[in-house]
Amino acid sequence: MKRRRKGGLIQKQHLTNNLQEYRVISIEEATGGISMIGAYSSFDEALTIAKENKEPGYNLYIHGDSNRIIAEV
Repeated sequence: MKRRRKGGLIQKQHLTNNLQEYRVISIEEATGGISMIGAYSSFDEALTIAKENKEPGYNLYIHGDSNRIIAEV
């Protein structure tokens, strides 16, 4: 006898990634060139790296998993 599972919906429980990732992005003001400095697992670590790499003529941003700007350095 065949058993049927009720609902039949796809369970995405194992497909999603629960880890947060914060990316430090650098944009050059003169040319508009974009480069990624790195990806970090904590916001504090990303913020300290962004502050260390801050130079005149560059805008630094921290992006989260939702591709939105979390902080501008």
